[in-house]
Amino acid sequence: MRDMIDFDRRRKKWVWGCTGGCFGFLVAVAALGYLGLRLLGQAVPLVPPEAFLPPDAGGFVFVRVEADDPLMVETAVRLLMLPAVQQLARHHLGQELRMEAEVARSAVSSAAPVQGVAVLRKRPDQEGLDGGLVLSTHRWSRFYRRVLAAAMKRMTEGGATRSEHKHAVMVVTERGTAVAVRTNNFMWAGGRELADYWIDRLEERRALEAGAGEAGAPVAKMAADGMLKAAYERLDGDQAVRFACVNARGELAALLAMMPEGRVRELLEASGMTAPEVVSLSGQMASLNSMDAVLTLFVECADADATQRLSQALAALVEELGPATPFGEVKVERESDTVLRVEAHVENVPKWAAELVTHLADRQKESAE
Repeated sequence: MRDMIDFDRRRKKWVWGCTGGCFGFLVAVAALGYLGLRLLGQAVPLVPPEAFLPPDAGGFVFVRVEADDPLMVETAVRLLMLPAVQQLARHHLGQELRMEAEVARSAVSSAAPVQGVAVLRKRPDQEGLDGGLVLSTHRWSRFYRRVLAAAMKRMTEGGATRSEHKHAVMVVTERGTAVAVRTNNFMWAGGRELADYWIDRLEERRALEAGAGEAGAPVAKMAADGMLKAAYERLDGDQAVRFACVNARGELAALLAMMPEGRVRELLEASGMTAPEVVSLSGQMASLNSMDAVLTLFVECADADATQRLSQALAALVEELGPATPFGEVKVERESDTVLRVEAHVENVPKWAAELVTHLADRQKESAE
């Protein structure tokens, strides 16, 4: 009888020991998982987009996706769901990128704010535009760095060279394209020189932030000067989308040539929007809801006569386009003797953004072949 009692006591101790051990193991796993998520999802401040503009920049596009901006979130989700983006993931990561819309929406919202900076430069010895793109995430940068590390490894296995520069890892392909990552900034540049410039500016900016303390680092200034700076200063810094481009060497014609062929492109070419007498084009987009926005353009011309001619041409263009475009309620006004202000209501922004990105991806694929 005593043996049975002792056995029952030992069995209960063993059961409670296993239960406690399993519970302790689950607590440890949960704690490690929580710490892992905290580390991977750690928030890192975004560097002001102006810091990425080199002195010789001919144009830029600034995009910022905030979690409380339904239009920008919806546009980002639509782009993530594009077949072209899925193919890019397969090519660089070596695996399928399967993502439902709700998963993509959650990923975008949790990483927000997300910032995109595209820099445009006219190629000195070739036709077309050169430049690069920087994507910055507020959260989950450690996770995305691990994802990008797999892509960079595949690139080095394919012949690219790998190097490190000021806390950044960079891979340069045989064609000269540079891919780099530093903290929460993911960079692609047409050449290493531009990527090195970005990394140097990031180093300087982080040093300023570290030394500023609670006062905060000073506002980043544009390194570019002249016409691009004047075009930039017309824009509202709070808008989710801002862009500007000078036209000193035919940049606007090169940009228009990248648009899908069709009636809209032909009419824009005929209106004189890309003529040499147009000095610069800048603009911004303000969200109205999850689908629509107000687009505002500023067109600077060389003189008052050129401004008047372009104003008349754009007014005629609005009449000719009619309702067959995404632009509605178009207004063309004279801001000054040499600057026109064009305002339009844009419907279904995610759709048009997806079509433009798909078109550009197809062009890139054709040129690579």
